[in-house]
Amino acid sequence: MKGQWVNELAKNGRATGVFKVKEASLKTTRNGKNYIDAAVMDKTGSIACKIWDAAQAELAKWTPGALVEIKGRVDEYNGRLQLVIDTAVSVDASAVDAGDFEDTSPIPFDELKSDFKKLTETISDAELAALVKAVLGDRQVWERFSAWPAAVQYHHACRHGLLEHTVSMLRIAGAIAESTGRVDRDMLLAGCCFHDVGKIYELTGSTPYDYTDAGRLLGHIYLGARLVAEKAAGLKNFPQEKIERVLHMVLAHHGEREFGSPVTPATPEAVALHYIDNVDAKLQAADAAILRDQTPGAWTDYLKILETRLFKGRLES
Repeated sequence: MKGQWVNELAKNGRATGVFKVKEASLKTTRNGKNYIDAAVMDKTGSIACKIWDAAQAELAKWTPGALVEIKGRVDEYNGRLQLVIDTAVSVDASAVDAGDFEDTSPIPFDELKSDFKKLTETISDAELAALVKAVLGDRQVWERFSAWPAAVQYHHACRHGLLEHTVSMLRIAGAIAESTGRVDRDMLLAGCCFHDVGKIYELTGSTPYDYTDAGRLLGHIYLGARLVAEKAAGLKNFPQEKIERVLHMVLAHHGEREFGSPVTPATPEAVALHYIDNVDAKLQAADAAILRDQTPGAWTDYLKILETRLFKGRLES
């Protein structure tokens, strides 16, 4: 029943298929006519769409997360593809495969899970190893941590994205510790495990991804630090300085106060963690942008996370 995929849609072509509503709002043209400005998605990407001369009542079927069977045409507006919809019919979730509408990490989950286990088992500091186990060995925490996205849209915004991001950071951290000898490897690996754990409370776990009330009010940095502190308090005689160093990494990993960190990195491990996080997030964002960009020509659309456009390569003549 799925029909076409987003990445199969082409300019001047027809569109027929079931898609998930990502966002939608009722707007008014200069002539005073109502229209719905929306975006739909599936696991291959998302695309903007317009429903002209739409009535207020029609907006009800365009609730974010709802499924709609669409028929329409594919146009281009400002260099990007968009759907102009002729008809849209609500579809019950039981009639489709939920996996068709949720982007998933390109790395198989079993591989990510195995790699995470192997990498964290290399933490030789018994107290830090116990803390990692206390936090991420908690069944409810792990179920979310292993499935959740790492962000709403900018990087690793997919199922298992948070786990993929963490595994990648653990690899980078190990390499930096080995090559420089200037950081406490175990402390840095623990920081990689914990830095974004608050995302499991900050973000929703299914598409279209969004922020929870707690996420908007408190943010993942505080939520993650609170979780780690609570688990450390449950471990007998966990050293005070060690938990302070761990929490400092979580609190400082955004690097600057203007980006949400209440403190700036003040230990070698916190400095390293900040840059590892930044590098991995931006490289993944660049890779995903080039893979999915629909802008004609050799350059991607402008990417806010990188503050630039990316070169995709010259088109064949």
